Amino acid sequence: ARPDARRSDYGRSMSEHIAELVDAATEQTCQACIVCGSRARGDAHGGWMLMLCETHAAQRRRDKLPSFWFEGDEA
Repeated sequence: ARPDARRSDYGRSMSEHIAELVDAATEQTCQACIVCGSRARGDAHGGWMLMLCETHAAQRRRDKLPSFWFEGDEA
């Protein structure tokens, strides 16, 4: 018998599995520097909260933070 495509091998629905993956990715995003991916904390310098490692937070305070946007995102 062909398995139901909406269920994983463990009986969970595909939407439940996707929700778990999204939650895990969100958790990782809340802990990673947006510039380099290293362990980070929230930095509110300049009025915007960014997740930055110590190095990039220090650069931000000196207005030397490298661009973290993809080319073409800045309009």
